[in-house]
Amino acid sequence: MTIANEIKKEIAAYEKGPFEDLTIEDALTIIAVYTAQMDPQDCEKDVKRIAAIAEKHPEFVKKRKGILARINTYANSMRAMDPIKAVEIAAGALNSEQKKTAFKLAVDVALPEKVLTPEKKTILDDIAAKLAVDREYAKQVIEKSVS
Repeated sequence: MTIANEIKKEIAAYEKGPFEDLTIEDALTIIAVYTAQMDPQDCEKDVKRIAAIAEKHPEFVKKRKGILARINTYANSMRAMDPIKAVEIAAGALNSEQKKTAFKLAVDVALPEKVLTPEKKTILDDIAAKLAVDREYAKQVIEKSVS
């Protein structure tokens, strides 16, 4: 390997973006941020709500401060790219059981008032498709949440 190639490789190692080498926490956060459909100008309430939900999930090992930082990182990063692409990347970082967990998290985020609106149904349908979770499973999780 030439010196130029070694330097390029070393530089690339330090230029990893927030959507590379995702942890389970990262992937779940991306899905939660997408599900919340936050208004960038008024997202403080949504960020706090996602953090409160995340704290209850054992997959989130960071404390509240770390969770809030992760949410803010992905909320800001997703504004610069297609949010659906971010969800696809996140889904690729999860195994089938983790995808089910991600869908449950998405339902918790989407339905804080336990009301399934047509808009929220569309979002959850998109997430279920991107996560490749079984339709019957998705239906059961949603029904359990709204009852």
